[in-house]
Amino acid sequence: MKLIQLEKPIFLIFIVIIFFSCKESEQKPGICLSFDDNYLEQWVGILPLLDKYDAKATFFLTGVGKLSEQEKAWLKEIQEAGHEIGAHGELHVPANSYIQSNGYRSYWQEEIQANVDALRAIDIRPKVFAYPYGEKNRIMDIALRITFQVSRSVVPLGEGYEEKALKKRPGFHYYSISIDESELPQVEKLKPLMERAKAEKKVLFIHAHTIGEQGAYTLSAQRLETVLAMGKDMGLDFRSIQNL
Repeated sequence: MKLIQLEKPIFLIFIVIIFFSCKESEQKPGICLSFDDNYLEQWVGILPLLDKYDAKATFFLTGVGKLSEQEKAWLKEIQEAGHEIGAHGELHVPANSYIQSNGYRSYWQEEIQANVDALRAIDIRPKVFAYPYGEKNRIMDIALRITFQVSRSVVPLGEGYEEKALKKRPGFHYYSISIDESELPQVEKLKPLMERAKAEKKVLFIHAHTIGEQGAYTLSAQRLETVLAMGKDMGLDFRSIQNL
């Protein structure tokens, strides 16, 4: 009986610890910025601009096994600047159509595992993955949890979809809005979303591809600075996914 009385306070403390550790933690409001594909030369060129605004980003990389020595040097420079490197598939194929034709095993081995292995071969252990073409597959989401802490897809701006790009609490899967010139002709449309992120203490997810003045999947340095300045003026910090 005395033993039970002695252990009761310890048991209650244990329950309290579990309760508070299981509560969902809220994130500090901000903007999660990422870049997709394989534009290392262009990405290195924006490092001074990101540094100017104390912005950190996640760079999702594809085709790692074919990187030249120069590209590896640029990649190292990006890392040394404090940015995160994520996996983006070695083949960069649409997940659902590839799986339909080749199966889940082939997709995992040729797209996911090959990408992870290529990154590990150059001493990078990715913790985050972005589906090529912004797709999503529920079965793969389960498998991805074995290797990654986070996966990311894409939603278009408009028709209420952008709600998915605003997140209040940490999770496994996130959605992002493209800020490429072709996808977002009017960059001012980001402002209401940034205001919501600040007011509702949420994180807004945005992404781009290459840096340039024209062409598909391009974002000009001027537009990038506009986005960075807009966020900074609202008191929102730009962070990589690993720093959520």
